[in-house]
Amino acid sequence: MRDIKFQFIYRGMAFSAENQERPIVKKSYSLDQLIALPMDKLCDVHRFMELVAKRQFTGLKDNNGVEIYEGDIVSLWYAPRATAKGRIKFENGAFYFKTTEAEPNICLAHDCVYESGNEFTVIGNIYENPETLKGVLA
Repeated sequence: MRDIKFQFIYRGMAFSAENQERPIVKKSYSLDQLIALPMDKLCDVHRFMELVAKRQFTGLKDNNGVEIYEGDIVSLWYAPRATAKGRIKFENGAFYFKTTEAEPNICLAHDCVYESGNEFTVIGNIYENPETLKGVLA
């Protein structure tokens, strides 16, 4: 059975008028934790940071052991030597790897994961690294 987890991405205030960089904080919780405790008991960042996204864990890890969440930008290496860059989306009750509007969805549960030789690498997410989606579905 897969772990049911959710990740919350928060964005803080700008450091100063000169430095408009806004820090990002990611917090992940299991469904059991979210049911058992209110958010203010789990962590306090939601009090002073803006909630940018709530993302669900796909139940998969990339070839480096990094958990793959909805909204992640991943590189997919197909056997025998082709690569594609795309975004993980949740649609119609399943997680999909999506490269462009013109290309069909690739279902993670069937088309990619169980075919030998396919490897995912998380290269960012749409909230922190939107620039990595150049030429790919936004």
